[in-house]
Amino acid sequence: MLKFLEISSLPPILLITDIYHTVTGLLCNWEVSVEAQRLVPRISQTRSLTGVTLDVCKERCVNESSAPCVAVNYMTADSRCELLLEREYTATVNATESWKYHLRPACAGIPNLHLDALI
Repeated sequence: MLKFLEISSLPPILLITDIYHTVTGLLCNWEVSVEAQRLVPRISQTRSLTGVTLDVCKERCVNESSAPCVAVNYMTADSRCELLLEREYTATVNATESWKYHLRPACAGIPNLHLDALI
């Protein structure tokens, strides 16, 4: 949602606040698993979404406020998305027929995550 600010007779000024982070995060190249693979967290639970596109899944990851999302699992056939607190070096990588994981890149503003706080 774009926000506009009007000051007296000046033309509207576009404020890019919340949306800037989202747009930047979606334009970045998210690293995708080469093979059909799914990340299974060792420490944390995932948050699942259904009926969403991959872009919406990534957007939700970037804008997630309840916990720092650093990766997503996505199943194209069922439009299913899982938001993850763990990446491939902390989660177990399982071969699967339908899922692919996508890692949030630094240009999408990876949040500071302390895994020891989740144990």
